[in-house]
Amino acid sequence: MKAMNYLKKSNKKKEIERLNDLDGATWLQWSKSIWRFKKPVINNYGHPAIFPTFVAERLVRIFTKEGDLVLDPMVGVGTTSVASKSLNRKSIGIDLSPKYCKIAKSRLAQQRLTEMSNAVKAEELGQQKKVVSNHEIICDDARNILLHVAPDSVDFCLTSPPYWIGLHGINGRYTGQTQKEVKVYSHDKRDYGNIEDYEKFVEGLKNLFIDIYSVLKNGKYCVVIIQDSRRKSKVYPLHIDFHLAMTSIGYDYQDLIVWEHPTYTTRPLGYPTTFVVSRVHDFIMIFRKPKFQE
Repeated sequence: MKAMNYLKKSNKKKEIERLNDLDGATWLQWSKSIWRFKKPVINNYGHPAIFPTFVAERLVRIFTKEGDLVLDPMVGVGTTSVASKSLNRKSIGIDLSPKYCKIAKSRLAQQRLTEMSNAVKAEELGQQKKVVSNHEIICDDARNILLHVAPDSVDFCLTSPPYWIGLHGINGRYTGQTQKEVKVYSHDKRDYGNIEDYEKFVEGLKNLFIDIYSVLKNGKYCVVIIQDSRRKSKVYPLHIDFHLAMTSIGYDYQDLIVWEHPTYTTRPLGYPTTFVVSRVHDFIMIFRKPKFQE
């Protein structure tokens, strides 16, 4: 009798908690360390540094399943929220700018109209699908995140903070990029993109991600899109300093993906006396909150 019970237990398949709903072929393709997209950004909605919806959608699909809660504490014009909504995830987006929050809400509302139209078509075809409708855009300083998000409630954090004051330059003079005009997120002193001291900027990000650590569930991922910054002749390795800040908090560093921008323009910066790299990529840095054993 005991032997039979043992056999039943040993033959019982252990349930595997899937990270996502990807098939093996897609998993393999998306796990490559360099991402290249031929798709252009069609509309930046007046934001100086938007990241494309198709990038956000891929990351949300990798690190979540339907119904999960996605957080972006610097949501800008709502790209992460729009991607989450289109993939039937819940979302919370926080941004300091009333202007950008208004645009984000408008984009979500427009998507809602599209979903209603699709639902009518599905019903006509005899199809039914539960749609997640819990999406919040909160106009506030990201430093107040604990006022809006409950501890251990978030399944995935995806965000792209300012690359320090990298936008504050003309024609690549400070950034190593080719810019035709000065671009800023806002003129608000609380804006991370307006912190002039580099060490204070990194420390500010660290304090924010301490709070994000507390709202993230155990074992869940935090993905941050970031880029190094150039000011005059000095390069600031932001992705390295950010890595050090995150691991000091307690995040496990998983790896990074180099996202190449085929539409970035370049020119021979520093020619002919100083070789200056024209950056055509961002770093997609992957961190995870440890899955503690109970």
